[in-house]
Amino acid sequence: MTEDQVRDENMLADRIARKILGNVCPTFPPGNVPVKIAAKVFGKSETWVRNGIRTGLLPIGVVTASDQQMNANVYISPKLLWEFTGYVWEGKS
Repeated sequence: MTEDQVRDENMLADRIARKILGNVCPTFPPGNVPVKIAAKVFGKSETWVRNGIRTGLLPIGVVTASDQQMNANVYISPKLLWEFTGYVWEGKS
C-alpha cells in the first residue's frame, strides 16, 4: 500500500467516524461558512470550492445557478464541512 493510499483511507475513516458521531458534533453558529474560509480549509481557490460543490465533488453545501461564476450564491453548511474535513466553523474569520 502506498503512502497516498494510506492517507486516503485514513481520511475516509475520519469522515465515516464523524458521520457516526454526528449526534455528538460541535455546536455551530447560525448561518453559513464563507467560501473564502472553505477555500483556506481545502488549500484551494474559491472557484475550486464553488465548482466542487456545484459538481457534487464537495458535498458540503449548494450553489445556485448564476451567469457569472463569481456572483453565484453559495451556502456551505458548517456541519457538512465539519463532517467532510473535521474543521469546526465558529462564526469568525
